[in-house]
Amino acid sequence: MIAEIEAKEPLEALDTFMAQNASMIQAQHAASSFDVHRVLQAMDHEPRPPQGDAGLMRLPVVDMQGRPLASEAELRYSIFHRLTSGAVKVVAVQLKGTPTGAMLTRTFTVEGVPYRMDLFGGSKLKPPQKSLNQLASHLPFTAAEAPSGKLLAIPYAETAPGTAFEQLSRAWAPFKEAYYYTQRRGFAAPPGIPDIGPHDYALEGCFKLSLLPDHPAGAVHPFRFEGRDGEIALRPHDGCGFIRASLAERMPSIARARHDAPERMPAYADKRQSAVPPSALQHYPRSVEVAQETREKAQAWLETHQSLTAEELFRTVTGGHIEGSSAIAVPSSDECLHVPTGKSKTLTRDAGVLVGRSPYDKPNLRPFAADRVRSARDGDRTAAFLDRCVAFQYSFNFAHRSGAGLAADDPTFFAKGILIVVPDEMWPADFAERGVVMSAEDVKCHSYWLEEKDRVKADTALECVGILQATEVFAPGSLVAVPSVEQKMLDGDFDGDTAVIIGDQPRLYEHVRQFDAQLQARGIASMKPPKSHTPAIEKSGYQFTRSKQILSATGLVLETYSCLQRNVLAQPLEAQRWFAERAIFGTYEGIHNELKADIRALLQEDRPDGQALHELIARAREDSKAARHPVACELAALLVAELQDWNLQLNSEPAHEQSEVKLHESAINLLSVGIKVGTDAYKSDTGARVFMQKTTELQRLLEQRPGFKSAPYVKAQAAKLHQGRFDVDGSLADLKDNPTLAASVMEASIRLAVEKRILLSALAISAEDDRASTITLSSEQALERARLEAAPAEAQESAITKNCACGCRAFAAGRHRGEGAAS
Repeated sequence: MIAEIEAKEPLEALDTFMAQNASMIQAQHAASSFDVHRVLQAMDHEPRPPQGDAGLMRLPVVDMQGRPLASEAELRYSIFHRLTSGAVKVVAVQLKGTPTGAMLTRTFTVEGVPYRMDLFGGSKLKPPQKSLNQLASHLPFTAAEAPSGKLLAIPYAETAPGTAFEQLSRAWAPFKEAYYYTQRRGFAAPPGIPDIGPHDYALEGCFKLSLLPDHPAGAVHPFRFEGRDGEIALRPHDGCGFIRASLAERMPSIARARHDAPERMPAYADKRQSAVPPSALQHYPRSVEVAQETREKAQAWLETHQSLTAEELFRTVTGGHIEGSSAIAVPSSDECLHVPTGKSKTLTRDAGVLVGRSPYDKPNLRPFAADRVRSARDGDRTAAFLDRCVAFQYSFNFAHRSGAGLAADDPTFFAKGILIVVPDEMWPADFAERGVVMSAEDVKCHSYWLEEKDRVKADTALECVGILQATEVFAPGSLVAVPSVEQKMLDGDFDGDTAVIIGDQPRLYEHVRQFDAQLQARGIASMKPPKSHTPAIEKSGYQFTRSKQILSATGLVLETYSCLQRNVLAQPLEAQRWFAERAIFGTYEGIHNELKADIRALLQEDRPDGQALHELIARAREDSKAARHPVACELAALLVAELQDWNLQLNSEPAHEQSEVKLHESAINLLSVGIKVGTDAYKSDTGARVFMQKTTELQRLLEQRPGFKSAPYVKAQAAKLHQGRFDVDGSLADLKDNPTLAASVMEASIRLAVEKRILLSALAISAEDDRASTITLSSEQALERARLEAAPAEAQESAITKNCACGCRAFAAGRHRGEGAAS
């Protein structure tokens, strides 16, 4: 559908029309005028909070027709508003449904001024996710409108050639993928701290900082700091840096979070545990021992919880209520996991620990043996430092001052990540002249990066003028230090990723450890697609539209491939292999369509020609040179191996036993890559639309095999459980041939819930902790619900009556014909 719209209405329509009619448009609506360089020059002083009304704005929200929505916008500090002196009138557009090409290639009017919304991305583009309690409260047979995201929009005239906004865009977004950072860079939400002032979370001024390239694990890092008892095992790395306390605490929001502040700020996820979802377990094989352990611990937990919320009910029935402590991952400089006191509740001295990271698109639980786990309770100085330190997520907007004063042609850049606050007395002497130390990977956009990203390759000291803004503040006890090698194996970094620490599950730990050892022995490659870099300046003209990127980011690739992966893994292994044989080849580059067609033709022959097969093997080797993605290379090589095995079989020689295993792994990898493509589509051209086109064929292929059963551990069960409509026998039947650990755990959990008579009393479940998990109906709503629930039964009863009547008439007619024939 999107391709059809694009064919009729090019996504560059607004840029094309502007190029042809710029003078007419500007005559009707003049573009704003501002001077970013002059604003930055005025900031060339010691860092301090913004003064007066500088940067304060309210971001209006309008609907798709430009009409203001009722809610009053919050007053907040905006870096974009500050640098443009409030000249550009920005609005947020509340979308209705998923964006389409038709939406993005038109203007809409706000107070008589044409606006466009095809320029910026960001987290607001993602629709808000409904909680399990909200999902559970939905009435059956009622359709709820899907939540939608927002897009920022500006007056159309601002995007004319030569405007001040065009000059800013060339510096802020010289490549198209930078569109995703605009919201975080210019319109970041304030930290979620009660009673925070709009100037309490930013500093303006001249900052002395160091950019340090990441160092490999085991190598000594130049930035090291010590406490009274010795070195703290933390280092800057991909997303994480450090800042002096005396500088950071000039922001009141940071000073309020200190461990010795008058009013204690709670640590991240302080009062709640995080559930380990079935998706985390679906990559591991069944285990009776793990299922029994889950049952025992769930039973003990239920004894202390006489009433359950809708979420607790769902987690108990589908996943045995396996939980862990959530913390923000930061890089350790050794091979150990360092856990603060508040996150150590389930840790024991002699048991291993699992660390998980969402999304669980692959086996994403990392085992840490007991001798690699350090906690503050055991006297670990790094964990003790985590008990006391503050950290914050940040946005950095700067111009690099190359001389004594800021020059007009000095480059600008944007960085984001987490900064850990280090007390001045612990700040290393080698960096005494620096106030901030960051990983070079934290720079996401630079005004000089026209053709490619060019991060610094050596330790680099800079003096920069601009704005540091905190977007989230993490109180003491919020962080966990994870080795960078382990975080990379989780496909994560350290710019705010959450880690789940799972202790006190020895049988689950051992099961995962053994599986992981087998996996590492076979060798695994990262499924993350490479980052793209598409220049935004063509033939000296700036290309504004980001419609293609927005459509890719909102194309539901992540959700679709997550569902596909879950259902493929839920099939018996024989069915998975059947799917793999038909799904895998030809999806990636490196296998030409003509080669596929010729292979299929040869497969149809009763007696395949050996010479023809040798030619196909040679062509497959040649085509494999076109493969670029790691998984594409793997599949191209696998096809050659499969053809060679076929050749051996034709000559009555034994085939390689491993090819079937590799084919199955490659099919699962394909689905993992699809999830990664969807995850990264917001910030990179990952080929999301190509992957989406593939889903129809994959879904059809999966469901056409007899015996297909969907995985029952899905969020849709929350409503059925809460409303007493959960099918116990049907769910157990669906799980019977499911080969995953998720199935073992859910079977045990269902049987426990039945024994405890939890499922039989679902409608009476209390939800004192969350009102969203209960349904309170008026008499009119109750009647409507009864009518809705009765309608299908009435329709079924009517159909049965009609069929019976038809059957009686047919029987009577047949009997009459029989009597006539007899006579």
